[in-house]
Amino acid sequence: MSVRNIFYRSIKSRGLRLTAQRKAVIDCLVASKKPLSAEDIYLHVQRRGLGINLATVYRTLDTLVESGLAERVGMELHRAYYTLCRGRKHLHHFFCKGCGNSYDLPHCPVKERTTEDLIPEAFTVTSHRYEVYGYCGKCSS
Repeated sequence: MSVRNIFYRSIKSRGLRLTAQRKAVIDCLVASKKPLSAEDIYLHVQRRGLGINLATVYRTLDTLVESGLAERVGMELHRAYYTLCRGRKHLHHFFCKGCGNSYDLPHCPVKERTTEDLIPEAFTVTSHRYEVYGYCGKCSS
């Protein structure tokens, strides 16, 4: 089964309707090798000739995030970026502040540290995010 169809099924299994707009946003995120902004998705879908407005893209992304199918990342870059959760509970990224490219971190650095070092007593962690910002090799030179 294709990644696209897995996400389509996941939408339905959560009791949500699989609309043409949701399909278009999912298709765009599946095809991308990096997180995309809502504006990037909107322009991509418009180029494909599908009628969708930017507000619908934002609502669709919010629905995907709330249902656990997508993640909002890259907030320091003054724009939210979105990526699908592809089998991992959470993702971590490096972001280039020059070109905007992102790179996935292959493991969770928070899990490598003991919770006593990081988390205050009596604090229950429900999620976390680890993002590193800087410049890639091309933008550094």
